[in-house]
Formats: sequence, structure tokens, C-alpha cells
Amino acid sequence: MSESGFRQLRTWRRAGLPRKNPLVIVGALVAAISLAACSYTPTLISSPTGDKLPPALDDTRMNAILESTNAASAAGDQARDWQPLASRFTNPALAMRNGEYVVTGTTQGATISGLPLTKPQAMVVQEAGKWPRYAFTVSPATEGQSLFVFAFAQSHARANYSLWGYVKLFPKVKFPATFKPEVGSPAVPAKSKDFLVNPGGIAPSYAALLNNPEDPAKDVFDTALDSFMATYKERRTSYDELVKGARGLSVTISAAPGPDGFVALGTTDGGALVMSEVTYEVTMKSERRLNLGPAAKAMTGKTSAASTLSEKHTALVLFSVPPAGSKAKVSVLGASDATTAMSAD
Repeated sequence: MSESGFRQLRTWRRAGLPRKNPLVIVGALVAAISLAACSYTPTLISSPTGDKLPPALDDTRMNAILESTNAASAAGDQARDWQPLASRFTNPALAMRNGEYVVTGTTQGATISGLPLTKPQAMVVQEAGKWPRYAFTVSPATEGQSLFVFAFAQSHARANYSLWGYVKLFPKVKFPATFKPEVGSPAVPAKSKDFLVNPGGIAPSYAALLNNPEDPAKDVFDTALDSFMATYKERRTSYDELVKGARGLSVTISAAPGPDGFVALGTTDGGALVMSEVTYEVTMKSERRLNLGPAAKAMTGKTSAASTLSEKHTALVLFSVPPAGSKAKVSVLGASDATTAMSAD
């Protein structure tokens, strides 16, 4: 929920309006994560040891994928429509970008920033072999701008590589050492025991920690630089304070692992770079009818809710996972967050 939404609800509570009056929700959307700018050069290793397979993509093909994805992204941004993205975006990135289009398109004065897809300062490409195949890129360093990490996926041999996800790196994080694109990076199975936490278990453990700061997962993750976790906790506290003394009003927030899983590749130290999907839902219930603002109207097709407004968020979080037996924790490197659905009942 935006700050304007918080202020409005506080006004409703303090004014003591009769219960028959509707509660107007102008800014019902939770604000997107705001990150400070960061700049760095990733550590890259030129050649690994062992009998690694060659990369699934060379520089020329990878750059061609980036150019095609960038063209689709620019067309979607200009139209503020997800359909031009469909040939080169897949979920969760497609759903997130569409959510961003809806929010900016219904917010006066709002603009949407382009995704810096081309001329990456780093590319990490999976070794040839089985599908699905993955790749990561890191956006070029631009003064005053946050760095993005993009994840690409190819589901089968004849499919396009599509943009699966994107995150902004947190300031001061330490990016893991990765193989240069001329060297294939190892695939990472979901249930592999080669890592401190198996990659398929990252999102459930992180969601559990979002829901309960005292969950045992707190001993697994290093969240010292995790702006997403900090913001999530602040919002939960704000919601709790908001409803104190507000008769007939409740606001809850709950996280869960996302349906689209994760993208991961091995790093040079035997660990893994893992981008995982986490969803969370904010639900407002009131004894009074809720009149909806522009974004909520656009997503629900309604002008009001009888008692309940729910908004679903899709978040992507990037992790550096140490190898099994390491004394280090799982580092949280970056995140992105978008409202992707709302319902009004």
C-alpha cells in the first residue's frame, strides 16, 4: 500500500466516520522496492578446470537474443501493453512487466523506465546439454543507475530464449565469481545436494522467513544488505499499526514460493547463482464497502469491493548459494517486485 493509502486510512480512523460510509482506497498498491544506485564490475573467471561442456550460446547468439528482447521490450514500453513482449518474455517477467504497465498507466505523471538489456558487462551461459537452458546477464554500469541482472530461459530446442526475470542489485553486495561466456556454466538441479541449500528449497525457506522472522531459515540467509526483506518487515509493522483501534478493518500480508520456480547456474567456487520467484498477497478486509482507485479498478474491473480487497505481488530475488559444507550463509543479492493481480469481493 502506498503512503497515500496509509494516510487516507489513518484519516478514516481518526475522523470517526459512520460505518455506513464507504472507505475510499485511492492508493491500494504496495509501493515497489526502491533501491539505491550501485556500480561494480563482476568477477569473471576465464577458464575452469575439468571436462566442462562448451557453452550453449556463443557471444554472437547471446547478443542477438538481447537485441531481439530489447526490441520487444521497447515496443511493449511504448504501447504499455504486454502483447509486444510475448515473443521474448515469459512468466514471471511477462506478468511483472504487465503489472508495471497497469500501475504506471493509471497513475498520473508516472513513467516506466526501460530495461537496460543490451551491451551487458557480464554474461553467464549454461553449458550445452539438456533443456531447459539458462543464461544470466548483468547490465552495463551507468552512473547513478542501479544494476540489473537478467535471467533467460529456453524451454526446449526449438523455443526462443525468453526473458524469465529481472532484479536490481542491492548496493554493496558481493557478486559471486562466474565463468566467462566462452565457458559453459554448469546446470543446477533443483534437488542437488551439492549446495548449502538445494536450489528448489531456496524460495520456500525465504518465504518462511518473510512470514516469520524467527523461522529457522534466519540462520541460513545473510540479509544484512537485503532491502527487500527490510521493506517487507516495515510494511508488516505499518499494517499492524494501521489497524490498531480501526473498528472492522484488518490488513494481512503473507508470502509463498512462486509457481514459476527458479533459474540457476553454477559459480566458480562450486556454489550457485539462483534467481527465485516469491509471491506475496496483501489482503484488506473491512466492515464497510471499499471504493477502489484507478489501478485497482483496472485490475479488478470493479469500482468497489463489498468487504475484501486482495492484491497479489510477484517478487524475484537473487541469491548466491555457497557449496555444501561451507560456513558461509546464502547471500541475498537483489530483488524486484510488481503487483500482478488484484481481486475485489
